Amino acid sequence: QFINQFPDALDMIVRSVRSGFPLNTALRMISENLEAPVSTEFRQVVDEVAYGRTLNDALNRLASRIDQPDIQFFVVVLSVQQETGGKILSAETVRIGRQKMYRIKVLTPDGRVRVLQIPAAGQ
Repeated sequence: QFINQFPDALDMIVRSVRSGFPLNTALRMISENLEAPVSTEFRQVVDEVAYGRTLNDALNRLASRIDQPDIQFFVVVLSVQQETGGKILSAETVRIGRQKMYRIKVLTPDGRVRVLQIPAAGQ
């Protein structure tokens, strides 16, 4: 059920960040406005950050609780965005990334490395 609701959470994050809200605010909005189990899981992320855990650690814990490739890709994208300050998070990035993640199973190990590389802005 989480995976079925996850696209709504992604849309909310993308819209919020584009509107100028910080990522933490976008995550809190998900926890307050979407239904469980998405709201419950993101509430835990927000609470962990509020109690002193780094956002990356809280997101990695989310990825370990929800053991799905989509979530793992999401966490990688957010981690890279937090480190670079760039605007790589977009609905298109996540959609393309999800398609690539599904193809990983049929690629060679060399292909896996190329698939997980995130293209620079404008490419």
